[in-house]
Amino acid sequence: MATVLVPTPLRRLTGGQAKVEVTGEDVGTLIQAIDAQYPGVADRLLDDDGNIKRFINVFVNESEIRGLQGMH
Repeated sequence: MATVLVPTPLRRLTGGQAKVEVTGEDVGTLIQAIDAQYPGVADRLLDDDGNIKRFINVFVNESEIRGLQGMH
């Protein structure tokens, strides 16, 4: 189980929730799990190729994922 912190500008997509708990093996499956609960989240975060949009920053344990292995 992962706790995803939702920034204020995106909370309208999660019903005002600041934290969302979901299960997934990597960032990609976590985003899909959040989107299953709150439709439209993936559209805001992912580009047409399924990658994180350039202006979106995703952190895992305080490390930005672009410096890690991306979404997988």
